[in-house]
Amino acid sequence: MKNQKLKVLNLSNRLQEIIRTGVFLCLLAGLSASAGAKTLFIDLNNAEPEIEAVKAGVAGKQEQVIVLPSYDKIPKKNRLEIIRHQKNVDKFTEEAQECAVNIKKPKSCHNVYDRIRQSELARERLTGNYSAEDLEKELLEVAQKHATSPFDMVVISGHHENGYYLGELAGIRSAHLAKLVEQLPQVFQPVGTLLFLGCKTGTKDNYANTIAPMFPTIPVVVAAEDNAPLRDEPRNIAFVRKIMAKRDLLVQAKNPQIVESIHSGLLGHRWPVSILWRQKLAFFKDSIEPVYPSSTIQDPTLKYGG
Repeated sequence: MKNQKLKVLNLSNRLQEIIRTGVFLCLLAGLSASAGAKTLFIDLNNAEPEIEAVKAGVAGKQEQVIVLPSYDKIPKKNRLEIIRHQKNVDKFTEEAQECAVNIKKPKSCHNVYDRIRQSELARERLTGNYSAEDLEKELLEVAQKHATSPFDMVVISGHHENGYYLGELAGIRSAHLAKLVEQLPQVFQPVGTLLFLGCKTGTKDNYANTIAPMFPTIPVVVAAEDNAPLRDEPRNIAFVRKIMAKRDLLVQAKNPQIVESIHSGLLGHRWPVSILWRQKLAFFKDSIEPVYPSSTIQDPTLKYGG
């Protein structure tokens, strides 16, 4: 494994290209440190514990966090009620799986799918049927309101599957998200760190075909190489806090060895973290590999008919 890492680190041409961007990134990090840090948190999965961990900031300095969907659109009391309905969905889904394998089915199996659907509809009503188009409108409003005060970090929390980012509150296709990123350079170009809290968002394939071409100016992307923990698991919250503490160090890092050291420390939190650094190198559990961004963003939703 060590030989594989050394082989990658000896790719001198690739590293020279990376290091040439160092001056710009240090300037960007300096701007982040000189002003109050600010995060745009796109909360697709009702992840209040993660939001609070980001708000806590670093060394007693609280982070300014703008949350979308906004609390005006989906109030906190609704979000708490949504959690209750989602627990029912999960419980009834487990019951349906048991009904599928039981030869002698209890009476409760007869309407289990109706109960799942009723809970899903109740959850959706509490979101006000919030859609990707609603998210787009709110993002445009945020871009106007914060035009003179850029974000230091963007967090996207939600499940990741078949080209969608989704959760209890909302969902959006990767192609739609890419369109918004392209339309709103004032929001995404100044960002130093992008954090994905979702399963398999940080694979080599996803970095090369989706993340790197979608966010070409963000120097540090932190994501999950494998299945990520649940939103309220203690190890997940500890990981988010650790990222907050290491965020500026990652952006300011001048060589891969620094990033490798930070990455190794993050792995100790039992979170399957990978890091895409300066759009060129990806740090995984067992390797460090060059990433060659695709010229176009691949949209898996087309393959699945989404």
